[in-house]
Amino acid sequence: MNSSNSQHHDPNRAQAHVRLVARGAGLAWLVVAAGLAAGCERTAEGIRQDTLAAKAAANETADSAKQSIDSEMAKFKADANAQLERLSGELSAMGGKVNDGVDESSRGARASLQEQIDKTRASLDQLKASSHEEWQKTKADVNSNLAELGREVNGALDKAGDKVQKALE
Repeated sequence: MNSSNSQHHDPNRAQAHVRLVARGAGLAWLVVAAGLAAGCERTAEGIRQDTLAAKAAANETADSAKQSIDSEMAKFKADANAQLERLSGELSAMGGKVNDGVDESSRGARASLQEQIDKTRASLDQLKASSHEEWQKTKADVNSNLAELGREVNGALDKAGDKVQKALE
């Protein structure tokens, strides 16, 4: 027989070749699996880092929103306190115009309104809001209270003025 033919038909050699190819394929799969595992580890690390970055961005946004609310609230409190101070001044002026004998109810109304102003001023110091929506509702409530106080003070001033006018006639 031809030696080249015997090499091609040697069953031991064919089996060895199959084993070698199988080992090579097994090694290739092992390399692919190791690459996938490393990729999963990198993917998991990437997801973890993306999560941390998103959390930091959310915290920064929340801090910025909180600072914005706090700044707006401070300005609002200053404006509201100025309005309360003006109303209080008007009540004091009313007290000076209404002499002791003119009307006891005017003095009682003035004292009651001053008490309301003082309570509103104290409540301004306690204002807090943790969200923009909560702040908008709180601000609307305070504005409504301030408007009502203003109407009541103006009404009391009108009544006191009328009574002073009648007393002078």
